[in-house]
This record gives sequence, structure tokens and C-alpha cells, in this order.
Amino acid sequence: MSFFDRGSESLSSTMIAALVFGFTTGLSAPPSIFEVHNRRIHATLQLYSQNRNMNTESSDKLAGVHSSSNAEAGLLQLAQSHFVAQTLLAFVRLGLPDVMEVSRDMAIDQIISQLKPTPIRREVLFRCLRLLCTAGVVQERTKTIANTVQSTFSLTDMGALLQTSNTHSMTPFIQHRMEEPLWRAWSQLPGYLAGNGEDDKPPFDVANVMSASEYYMNNADSRLHRNAVAKMLLREKSHRF
Repeated sequence: MSFFDRGSESLSSTMIAALVFGFTTGLSAPPSIFEVHNRRIHATLQLYSQNRNMNTESSDKLAGVHSSSNAEAGLLQLAQSHFVAQTLLAFVRLGLPDVMEVSRDMAIDQIISQLKPTPIRREVLFRCLRLLCTAGVVQERTKTIANTVQSTFSLTDMGALLQTSNTHSMTPFIQHRMEEPLWRAWSQLPGYLAGNGEDDKPPFDVANVMSASEYYMNNADSRLHRNAVAKMLLREKSHRF
């Protein structure tokens, strides 16, 4: 049984890395991806088992293991944050928030049946929902359906903000901030910061071979998302003052 089938057990940062590596490359995650995590766990257990009545020196060692492990986990989470961001974009583009509810637990097949007729990779959808559980967008419960224990999913209050019917819907923000032209632009930041290139074109211009104003002038959908975000920000500003 894989870790994807362990009920509502939460996924660690290293598990998220393995999960995404698998379904974006078609390969199994290399064993090395778990090495740091497992080494830290082993060290902690070993210290504890050697002496339950630990003296101050042993306590300091254990505290050091936990501190280092937390730091590594924090960096892993930062480095892998784009996994969740792009999963969130896919979640919105497929219209999943609008077929799911806060108060209704739905199995994968129930969710798929509510989507517009389109080929859905069932196993990938399951993994994406599991990933969004770690971000607090979706929650998972196990239920018996047709005499079979299955995972079911529902929206959290955060996830409900992605429903288009919500008067405070954040969907335009997700669609604008996470779409391809802006992601391409961020990939150019290291070179721009280092002063590479023959001119001072901003990363957006380099990544998309045109300025931001030209891009949005020629791409109606992207312009729609950008304008919706601008309206959201103006509305938020007006409520504050």
C-alpha cells in the first residue's frame, strides 16, 4: 500500500516532493528524496531509546536534531511551494471548487461525474486533492460507500473562497498570478538579478518576448483575469478606508 492510500494521514514535505515528482515525470521518486527525513527520524529514535532518563547532554543532542530537522523541512516546503500553487491553478481551471462543497463529502468518482465532459486522470486528481489537503484548501475523510472504505473530499472555508458563486471569490487572483506568462517571468529573475543580458528588459519582457502591456492587450483571457484582480484590490482598499 502506498502512502497515498493511508486514509486522512497528512503528508510531510518530503512525501509531497515524491508525490509530485511521480506524476509530473512518470517516474518513481528516487530513494534519496527520503534520506534526510529518515535519517533525522532514526537519529531521534536512537537517542531516545538509548536513555529514557536523558541527562542534559542527551537532551541538547535531541533538541539539536529536532531544530535541524525543522529547518530542513521549512526549506523543503519553500522549495516545493510551486507544487501547491500549480495544483491550485489546475483545481480552479477544472472548475473543481464549483462542484465540491464545504458540507458535503464526495468520493473521487462523484467529483468526476459532476465535471464537464472531459478526460480526467483519476489517480492524478486523487493525488492533487491530497496535496491540497496539506495546504488547507481541501479536507479528506474516509467513509464506507457501497461496502467499500473510500477517501472522500470536501472544501474547507479557504477552498470555498475559490467558488465562483462566492461574493469574495479569489478565483481571479489564482488565475492571474499563477498563469504561464507570470511563471515564465519569475524564472528569469536569477539572470535579471545577476545583470545578465545585453539590456535592462524586465523579466516579463524577456520571458514572453513582449512587454506586459503588449501581452495583455493581445490576450483577452489573461487581460480579463488581470482586470478582475485589479477590481478586487480596489474593492479591498475601499473597504479599509
